Amino acid sequence: HEMTHDSDQDIYLGGYGRRRSGLGPEFFAKGLLQAPDHPYDATITINSILKHSKSDSLEGSRLQVLDPTERFQNSADLQNYVHNMFDLIYMLEYLE
Repeated sequence: HEMTHDSDQDIYLGGYGRRRSGLGPEFFAKGLLQAPDHPYDATITINSILKHSKSDSLEGSRLQVLDPTERFQNSADLQNYVHNMFDLIYMLEYLE
């Protein structure tokens, strides 16, 4: 997490040294290397650790799976999830 803070502007952002407007340093550190802390975390991450119930989350705003043990049964499930997640990110980037 802390190494991401040290590297995000030079390495992850192509050396341009600026984050996108409105995105603070935690957005990159959490999104790249850290599972979400709670079900209403506003970052697009892979929940690989925590199990949540539907009552814990706001269904309209949740960006992660509630229970990784149900969603990811094998490596193909994870590959499909990450592939679709990046498709979504690329589409949002294109629309912006």
